[in-house]
Parts: sequence; C-alpha cells; structure tokens
Amino acid sequence: AGGFHPTLRPDEARRHFDAVVVGDAEGSWPRLLADLSAGRLEPVYRASPHADLSGTPVPRRDLLARTARHYATIHAVQATRGCVHACRYCSIAAFHRSTLRARPVAAVAAEVAALPRDFMFVDDNLIADRDYARALFTSLAPLGRRWVGQCSIELADEPELLALARASGCVGLFVGVETTSPENLAALDKSWNEGARLRERLATLRRAGIGVIAGMIVGADADGPDAFERTLRFLREARLDGLQLNVLTPLPGTTLHADFERAGRILDRDLSRYDFRHCVIRPARMTPEGLQAGADWL
Repeated sequence: AGGFHPTLRPDEARRHFDAVVVGDAEGSWPRLLADLSAGRLEPVYRASPHADLSGTPVPRRDLLARTARHYATIHAVQATRGCVHACRYCSIAAFHRSTLRARPVAAVAAEVAALPRDFMFVDDNLIADRDYARALFTSLAPLGRRWVGQCSIELADEPELLALARASGCVGLFVGVETTSPENLAALDKSWNEGARLRERLATLRRAGIGVIAGMIVGADADGPDAFERTLRFLREARLDGLQLNVLTPLPGTTLHADFERAGRILDRDLSRYDFRHCVIRPARMTPEGLQAGADWL
C-alpha cells in the first residue's frame, strides 16, 4: 500500500498489507521491488521527505491504451509536487509538509511535446513557485497544446503570469475558493484567499479566457443554515463554469482531523463516508442533518 492514507496512517495500513510505502515512491519503490524479489520484504519503506524528482520516469501511457476510454484523460502530467501553503483541512499539506518540489522544466516540456493531444496538469498548485511557473509556461507556449490544471486564486493577482499561462495553452483551472466567509478562511488557515476579493479575482481569470471550476466547502464553523443560499448566490454572480462541492471533512492525518478529534466532534469513523459528500462531524452552527440536507440541496 502507498499513497496519502497509508502515509498519514501507516500503522493502520500495516494491519491490512504486507508492506507500506510512506511518502514518495521515488527511492522507496525500487527498494521494495528488490527486497520482494530477494524474499526479504520489510513492513515499512520510508522515502526521503525531499526526494529528487529529476529522475522521475515518464509514464508508460501505452500500457493504459486498452482502458483509456474509461477515464477523462490518460494524458496527465505532473511538473511540481506539493504545495507551500498549510491549509488545516488539506491532506496535501499534511503529506508534503507544506513543501514544493519540481521536475526540470525541459523534462516536462519534452513529455508534453510527446503527447498526441491536449492534457491535464495534476499539480496541486502549479504556480506555487512563480519563477518555475514562468519558465514552464514559456517553454510550453510554442507546443500549441491546450491544458487544464489546478492552482491557487493568486494567479489572478499577477497579470504577466496569467498572460503566460493563457499563452501556454491554459483553458481551464480548478481553484480552491472554499468559502466566501473571511472567518472560515481564517479558521482554515487560508486567509490569503481574501474572501472580499473573490469575485474580482475569479472574473479576472475568466476574462483571460480561462474557465473556472470552484472547489467550495460547506460546514465550517462560521456557516449557519443560511450558508447554502449565500453560496449559491455567489456561484451565480461569479458565473463560474463548474462546482466541486465538499462537505467539511476532517481527513485522518490532517490538522483539522486533530482539531475535531480533540473537540469530540467526529460523529462517524466509517472512512467509506469520508468522500466529501457525507456529514461525518458535528457542525458548530447547525445540526448534522441540516448540513447534509443543505449540501444536498446546493
């Protein structure tokens, strides 16, 4: 087992698997395969928290050709890994300890050039390192590809970087808006989203020709029963292109989970329901049933 949950809860994962990879696959996975071949498999393999991504191999996409039709795209590219922010609810911040690493720009551009069609960046925050993002976008522009990805709303604050992103082929972004409430943003350690400027910043992205899918959270502590209609009004006024609605969920291993654990506010420990569509907590200003009904309505 490997990935986010086994990394953040390795002792739990060990009860179900012969071996657990904690952290990145780089460094750990080759050791695991060698040990498995030699019959000396260890229970836990821990990667360096600063694994070098310069040697990360390009995916063998030809192996996915038979099942490609079942997926939105198999042409997914990763240039950077991690995020410099420390939002309390975020498993990315917990997994990567609020660090960012990057592949060489030339390697990313070569991978993109070899793709037969448009693609998706799977980076958590593609503009976290502004200098790297400028170099990356500049190198992609001559390739004539279109791409979608994910980054912070801060892109709207930098006209030059925004223009480079658009020129490189960016046509859509997932943006973690989360909430229009400054109190909620502060409680989630995401005050830099600046709730008062959200509409202006989102409009800037859309004027640049970039569609926006907003990630929104309902159920944070400043949310009362009026949060759902307020969120719907915001989404309509901002004229966003899509919505990923999330019920506030304290993922195991995150700071938010530790907060709710200490406060005795976790009501459901069935992890199959930790899918951002089910209420598993006791909200501060409404009932669990009210949060679930409001999220379903929205």
